[in-house]
Amino acid sequence: MGDPYITFDGTYYAYHGNCTYVLVKEIIAKYNFSVHIKKSYCDNSSHLACQQYLTVYYKSHKVLLEQQVNPKVHVNGRRAFPTFSNNDFIIRSTGIELRMDIPDIKTTVVFKGSTFYITLPNSLFHGNTEGHCGNCDNNRTNDCSLPNGQTKPSCPETARHWVVNASECPAPPTTPPTAPPPTCKPAPLCEIILSKVFEKCREVLPYEWYYKACQDSVCGGNNSSGCHSLGAFAEACAKYSEKYCVEWRSLTKGVCEHECPKNKVYKSCGSVIQKTCSCTEETDCQGDEQLCPSTKAEGCYCAEGKDIFSPYSDECVVCHDVCTGPGGMPKKLGETWRYGCKECECSFASLSVECWPVQCDPKPITCPLGKRKVSKTVDCCMQYECEPKEVCVFDNTERQPGEKWSPSNDTCVKYTCTKQNHQFVVVEVITTCPRINTEDCIPGTVRTDAAGCCKICTPKSCKVSKKEAYLEISDCNSTAPVELTVCSGACATYSMYSSEMNTVMHNCACCQEQRTSEKQAEMRCTNGTTITHSYVYIEECGCETQKCVEKING
Repeated sequence: MGDPYITFDGTYYAYHGNCTYVLVKEIIAKYNFSVHIKKSYCDNSSHLACQQYLTVYYKSHKVLLEQQVNPKVHVNGRRAFPTFSNNDFIIRSTGIELRMDIPDIKTTVVFKGSTFYITLPNSLFHGNTEGHCGNCDNNRTNDCSLPNGQTKPSCPETARHWVVNASECPAPPTTPPTAPPPTCKPAPLCEIILSKVFEKCREVLPYEWYYKACQDSVCGGNNSSGCHSLGAFAEACAKYSEKYCVEWRSLTKGVCEHECPKNKVYKSCGSVIQKTCSCTEETDCQGDEQLCPSTKAEGCYCAEGKDIFSPYSDECVVCHDVCTGPGGMPKKLGETWRYGCKECECSFASLSVECWPVQCDPKPITCPLGKRKVSKTVDCCMQYECEPKEVCVFDNTERQPGEKWSPSNDTCVKYTCTKQNHQFVVVEVITTCPRINTEDCIPGTVRTDAAGCCKICTPKSCKVSKKEAYLEISDCNSTAPVELTVCSGACATYSMYSSEMNTVMHNCACCQEQRTSEKQAEMRCTNGTTITHSYVYIEECGCETQKCVEKING
């Protein structure tokens, strides 16, 4: 039983630890069975322990049972519905307690959050258990033992040595409380155990330890903490015989009242194996009498006329008024829902689920230039929409990426379809033509370039070339660079045979100045004087015909 403890052999003691401890384990492993408990202080002042959860190890399984506000079960690290079963064990919940039955070793572990109990068959575990629950051998003298097998007279002293991992335990308080234990008067709440309502139970069960545990809890904590001992005694009574079921919570004047969810009602002795819409108690228990005697427990149960919908649902329903919907959850008659691409209904006519394909009405669309029609499935229906093409749209025409073109009336404007920042845009390039001086062109060579935009020509080869340089005359140099000119280039010079003259005719032309001007330059001489020097500046060059010198044949 829970804190305070009653061992398998009936030894009573209290231990308020603040860590994870071994409740029971096999001395010699036969079934790989053990149970650990996680405890922590309920508050910092009283140093009373509260049970957090139980961890049950069996074979290769690890099962965590937690019963706080709502029951929680984890099997091998995964969250499971409080009602769970496999080939090795069965877990059930009444809302107040979690019950784990292991048929092969005839073992039951019950956790109610504040209390717990573990039932082992003497035929399988006699003399082979150790931990907080002691050695199951009908001998109380060895209940208080250490992990090394040594026994002590005080179970609270040995209990602290059954810690699972000491490094995970919070540090104990530096200064232990020095105040003497309080002197408590008998708690009225605990007197219920001695009242007429438990009279039959006291005749068949030892009640003294339950009464003492209740008094100790109320004395060290608050009045409601005694409810755990009352509940444990009532459950032991019901477990002994169904006819000893006791309705005790109503006698506590609201101190131990338990509030059930809205869809359920409290029962002091309900069947642990609850009927469902798919199975009754009888069909659940066939071939498994060990798990399905008249096992009763207090808990939150469905109201009269309603049953649990399924082993994996916590909803109470009138079975003939519901259908099985998605995920095995109940659906009311007339209720509709969508499952995949089907509309479904819990039919009044057939009292079953009827489904039909979702009705679709796709609307036709027309896409503008630069976009194309695509289809996609939305809510199980085909829909159409327009998505951009990888093109540019210009003057109602689609242009491909990289394509270039000009307007028909202006060949100096060029457009290019290009991709910028994940978008296709038209880039405009306008050509600016250089200025052309026809006087610098050979007559008859002015024309339009290959692009059809700019005027070009063949320039004269004889022309003025300009450069800047310092003038140097004797010992004098110009004080700044001056622009000097020169006539450069080729002129039409040729030799051609003339049949009329019966000789070779010669045409000679020189590239020389046609027009000049005079410019002045300031000069500084090495003797320190400054003079002004005049020099010729060529304004225009041209080809000047010259007389060719005849070659005399010897």
